[in-house]
Formats: sequence, C-alpha cells, structure tokens
Amino acid sequence: MSDTVFFHSDSEIEAMVDRLEICDFEKGEFTHTMHLAAAAWYLSLHSPEEALNHMRSALVRLTKKFGVNAYHETITCFWLRIVRNFLLSQGIESALTNSVNRLASTLASKDAIYEYYSRDLLMSETARRTWVEPDLKLF
Repeated sequence: MSDTVFFHSDSEIEAMVDRLEICDFEKGEFTHTMHLAAAAWYLSLHSPEEALNHMRSALVRLTKKFGVNAYHETITCFWLRIVRNFLLSQGIESALTNSVNRLASTLASKDAIYEYYSRDLLMSETARRTWVEPDLKLF
C-alpha cells in the first residue's frame, strides 16, 4: 500500500499542517507524502528560511511526542529544497493542491534522497545536526 495522500483542497492541506503543528499524529501516521505537502504549504506562505524554521519546529515537537530524537537537519533541508524547486518549476497555480498532488506522485519515494547522498554521509552525526551538501549529485 502506498503512503501517497491526494489532497482535494488547499484547506485539506492546511488542516493536515494544523494537525502537525499540534502533534495530532500517532507514530508512523505522518507519512513522507504528508511531509512533502507540509513543506509545500510552508513554502507557499513563507520565505525558504521561515519555512525551514516552521518545518523544523513541527518535526522536533512531533518526534519529542514519540520520545525519540529523530530530527535530521540535512534530510529536512534537502526535501524543502526539492519541494521548492518543484514548485518553482510548476509555475503559479490558483490552488496549491494541484501542485502538491503532482509533487506526491513525482516524489513518492523517500529513497530519492540517495541519488544525492551516500548512506554513510547522510547517516553521519554531522548531517543529522547541520546541513551537509550532497556528495553524489548536486541540485
């Protein structure tokens, strides 16, 4: 079963982000596709730096709720950059939903990050704590 969620409206995306911000997800329920949609939502409202701050804060709170220290700075920054580049390539849409649904279809596999990073670099403590440039392929 795919974790792809297709959204029907911008308000549905907003509601999912609202749930993220109040940590209203159970462990394993917040999927990769939801991460992508949240990144797109934040990027549609904020500068890239502010979007990163919102995403980071939400993910840190969510992982703390589950009692784990799972936040990874490089992975978060990578996906925000990929989502931003995707959204810019799509042009302006009246509804973010259309772009998010295309994004979910195009980038459904979270393993796409390994086109850019070796596992050793990505799993390093340095990459977990701070942004590290890709070692296999540039953006």
